[in-house]
Amino acid sequence: MPFRRRKNTAAIPRTVPAFEHIVTEASDSFLWRLDDYPWERNVWNFHPEYEIHLLRKSSGVVLVGDHIGEFGPGYLTIVGGGLPHDWVTAVQPGELIEGRDIVLQFDPERLRGSAGLLPELRELEPFLERSLRGRSSMARRRSTAQS
Repeated sequence: MPFRRRKNTAAIPRTVPAFEHIVTEASDSFLWRLDDYPWERNVWNFHPEYEIHLLRKSSGVVLVGDHIGEFGPGYLTIVGGGLPHDWVTAVQPGELIEGRDIVLQFDPERLRGSAGLLPELRELEPFLERSLRGRSSMARRRSTAQS
């Protein structure tokens, strides 16, 4: 009798990212907010808008697309539209990290459409293309940057 590995699919949690609906006014070119952690939108999610995400406080695990890494204060990420992402910090029950994140979200088509008025925006196209898979960097601390 040949060996067969049996998969217990009930024991494997399904990890599908949640769709986040970004609401902006027709007159707004972007949305920005200061987020506490945790809150209901801190989940593995995706949306068609690009996102620039600065972690101001705490450390933890970053999940962007197929990248899993670590973050700390000053960690900056640019996430392309449709790319699943999340930044997870271990907290105690009831713990709240006020102002952990600064988030800026924008529709790249609005930028592209504005290039007729601001031709310099055309120069962002290579950056937007590279950001489709996510880009990140760690900001230098002020004391290091000044020396």
